[in-house]
Amino acid sequence: MSTPTAEEIVEGLRKMARSQALTIIKRLDSKTFEEVLGLICPVPEHLAINRMFLQEMLDEGLIKTTSRGKLMITEKGNEATSGIPDEPPRMLTREESETRFIKRLIDIAKYWHENEQKSEWEKMEGMLFSILVLFDGGSCDEPGFDIVACVDDDAIDYAKDNGLDWYSPEMPINGAAMHERFHSIVKSMRPEEHKS
Repeated sequence: MSTPTAEEIVEGLRKMARSQALTIIKRLDSKTFEEVLGLICPVPEHLAINRMFLQEMLDEGLIKTTSRGKLMITEKGNEATSGIPDEPPRMLTREESETRFIKRLIDIAKYWHENEQKSEWEKMEGMLFSILVLFDGGSCDEPGFDIVACVDDDAIDYAKDNGLDWYSPEMPINGAAMHERFHSIVKSMRPEEHKS
């Protein structure tokens, strides 16, 4: 079974929350602890754990509170934000979107590749699960993404002529919970040595 452990999930959330917090504080001036907390990930279920991560950043000296109650990045924190641009946030171009998405997939692959506690199959299964979470919008630093088949009339005619089913050309194939369905589907498809 390749379901991520609680420790792995917490560490992944910690990395995302820290990155988001540093980016928010660097780009948006004069935000309080609570304001930054609300912007890290506006998912109510993650509020308590993100509060803990933000407090850790204060305790480690990456950020500090000014006399006016606003958060600012310390010199130590600046070292961690050297790759974050100073300009205000904006909509990404198509090329930037593509690059960011590909980098996110590579981050997922690297995470699972470096996980020495899992078998090769468990790593691949974990990576697939993480990718589905990304598409479903369960990753705090990314929105959800629709997956729509590129089906034209010729492809539909070909499928009909050959007795094949086809994907809808307009309907996204994913709902909001592909990652939740993943384990029930993969369970019957695992190699024998990984079935339990």
